[in-house]
Amino acid sequence: PELTPASRPLSAGWSMIGLPLTPPVGSTVLSLIDYPAPGAQVVYDYDQGIGYTQVGATTMVHPGTGYWLATNEAYDWTMAGSRDLDGVTVPLSAGWNLVGCANWFPGSPAGLRVVQGSTAHTWSAASQLGLVSPDLQTWNAANGDYAVASELQPWHGYWVNALTDGLSLFFHWENFLAAKESSAPAPVAMNAAAWEANLTLADALGRQGVLTVGRRAEATAGFDPLVDR
Repeated sequence: PELTPASRPLSAGWSMIGLPLTPPVGSTVLSLIDYPAPGAQVVYDYDQGIGYTQVGATTMVHPGTGYWLATNEAYDWTMAGSRDLDGVTVPLSAGWNLVGCANWFPGSPAGLRVVQGSTAHTWSAASQLGLVSPDLQTWNAANGDYAVASELQPWHGYWVNALTDGLSLFFHWENFLAAKESSAPAPVAMNAAAWEANLTLADALGRQGVLTVGRRAEATAGFDPLVDR
């Protein structure tokens, strides 16, 4: 498939971004992220041991790495690069990882593979095994809040919650095509034994957040990776 969409419109403010293509050798924050922006901008990455760090203009950029970009002017972001047909591997640490979508066309999280040792698990299997949390979080700039991503989009960044060390995330285009062809799982039937409700909470400053409460018949007293959030 071709790069779809070919660019991403970025609004003024904060955006979570990722590179959908492998950039030319020597590409830096300045040449690939800063230079196309018409106004002032700043770029951060995230390391669990350090936290947020401002990324210097001469830092090399890589697919699979997620970045926070702040700009004071809206613009259409694009880049030159190649589609990596061999796939992109992103190492994960236990906890939240800021990951850039390394696929160049939209796809379901079912196209991801979670690698542990020599075994590659589907996203669903990795969630059932308690290796990762099933939800991927993205940033909704319009609402100024996080949201659960039902689809991975090129040019975007995501939070991935690894529940153990020694994992990596593998993006391969053929897995995403195969996931498109498979049928979606049947929704969970809600009844007296299984229900949920989404509560939107707002503080005095108007900042909003969503809290989900509910129960599932299959839930246990311990941690259930497919149920607990």
